[in-house]
Amino acid sequence: MKERVIKNQYVSKVLGGGVCLSLLFFASLAQTEVLTFTEVWEKIKDNSPAIEASSHRVEASVIANETAEKNLWIPTAYLEGRVYNTNDPGAVFMGKLEQRSVKQNDFDPDVLNQPGYQNYWQGKLGVDLPLYVGGQLVNQSNLSQHDVKLQKTMGKMTKLSQYTSVVQHYGKVLVTERQVQLLQQLEKEISVLIKQYKLGGKENPVGHSGILGLKSLRNRVIGLMQMYQALNETQFESLKALGVSQENWSPELINFEDFVNKYISFDKKTNVDLSFGSIAMEEQVRMAELAVEMEKANLRPKIGLFAETSKFSGDRQTDSSVTAGVYLQWGLFDLASRGRVREKTELALAKKKSADAFRLGESVDRVSLYRQLTTLRENARLIEENLGLNQEQIKTSTTLFRNGSINVLQFVELLNRRTDIIEKQTEIRLMWLQLAAVALNKEPFEIK
Repeated sequence: MKERVIKNQYVSKVLGGGVCLSLLFFASLAQTEVLTFTEVWEKIKDNSPAIEASSHRVEASVIANETAEKNLWIPTAYLEGRVYNTNDPGAVFMGKLEQRSVKQNDFDPDVLNQPGYQNYWQGKLGVDLPLYVGGQLVNQSNLSQHDVKLQKTMGKMTKLSQYTSVVQHYGKVLVTERQVQLLQQLEKEISVLIKQYKLGGKENPVGHSGILGLKSLRNRVIGLMQMYQALNETQFESLKALGVSQENWSPELINFEDFVNKYISFDKKTNVDLSFGSIAMEEQVRMAELAVEMEKANLRPKIGLFAETSKFSGDRQTDSSVTAGVYLQWGLFDLASRGRVREKTELALAKKKSADAFRLGESVDRVSLYRQLTTLRENARLIEENLGLNQEQIKTSTTLFRNGSINVLQFVELLNRRTDIIEKQTEIRLMWLQLAAVALNKEPFEIK
């Protein structure tokens, strides 16, 4: 009869403690700012050095592409000028020719050999318009276009990687806060039972064993709470380092599965498309192939138009000249260039094979990830169902424990089972979060 009264006191304490704990939890939420995942992501996205760096790389590639396109039709212009003093016989005589002022006595041997020091200045203005350079300019323009695509793809990949990282941090906060709440409730129940249970003396082996089991279970629950709280604090610190400046904030109240489906899910139809990583490697393959063509261009002839006007001034007068025409340049034999063509060809083949291997690896990984995620989703559903069944079983067993139909050891076993379920649920949800993030990184999922 005494044990039954004690059990009734235990049940009342547990129910009252649960209500108080829930009120305290929601009161604490009311005192902190609630940030949705979208708000957290916007704060981090706007302050991310990695995303900003990728934006600058895209802008640089766009500028390079515009320059390469202009090089296809804009001629090169140059200006050259110099002022000098010389007593070189050849230079002095040619200077007189440049001034168009050669005189009869300039051919005197003494004058030719000992002209003395003369001051000159010369200026040149010219243009060079390549008509054919072996395809080098066209290939350079095409290469820069692919570099723009590459940098944009890399930018999307950087943003997606940052996004999935933030999703995992935020998701872990959700998981750990909810699991800590469950463990706090369980620890409260165990503590009340230890305090109220009076039949745990050594003279009662069953009761004594039960009280030892309760204390051991409470230590286990406290250890799990501390571990989850440490993980929770680590996620807050990581989000703060990424750009969330608020000191006191809490996540939105959202079901874990709803969170995953809303922020880290994707249309499975897209799994036939290439990931950003594969797209980037395809662009690198095209760039490597164009690099081969650019090396081959060095072995082909170059044809162009040129024009140059020159003004020359000396001690006699100032005059000018104009030169214009067509030029041909052709390195008939260049062993180094031929070697570079073979080198670039092999590198392009290596890039292509690497891209093929990467794409094949991703295809295999996707199949494995989707299967694991399907299994995890089902396991999460079952473990949630088990948690509810266990709660119902504890509720029913409480009545049995109160009227003496089951002993303390049997009741402790139910509480132990609840701890197992909470721990397993945490493990499944964290694994689900991680694999969903990995799977999303293998999809062409564009982040706004």
